[in-house]
Amino acid sequence: SAIVQYMKGMESTLVIPKEDFDIIFFKIPELYQDQLYQDQLEKGNGAETIGPFFTMLGEQTPIFAQYQDNHPKALETLHRCSQTNPQFSALTSSIKLPTLKGNQQGQALSLEDLLHKPVERVEQNCLYLQNLIKHIPDDHPDYSALKESCNLIRRS
Repeated sequence: SAIVQYMKGMESTLVIPKEDFDIIFFKIPELYQDQLYQDQLEKGNGAETIGPFFTMLGEQTPIFAQYQDNHPKALETLHRCSQTNPQFSALTSSIKLPTLKGNQQGQALSLEDLLHKPVERVEQNCLYLQNLIKHIPDDHPDYSALKESCNLIRRS
């Protein structure tokens, strides 16, 4: 994932205190370890049910909750380091990852944008599950797993 690559690149040229680095990139490796689940869900595995994939994502909810709790502190630390450390500011402003929208080049993503992606993902997963649950019958094989996953995600 882009943010893991960004984190590894910044870690190799650490220009801020390790404590600040750890606050900014708090739980990023753990969050993107579940990228495998996300990839499996998008690609499918030939299974006729998707509930187990959402159950795996739901089990990651405590990590997402910890990340979300730290998110304001991470942004505050990012802004403080950018304002007080010219080398860090130059480094973060020079690393812009392009987004792709369809076949056209989108705007560049800053570190702050990338740090917000996990928060957006939790919100999107919850909305997706809520909509999916509305449109499947109660007796569908995925219904209970999807409902359980949605409840886990909402509690975060």
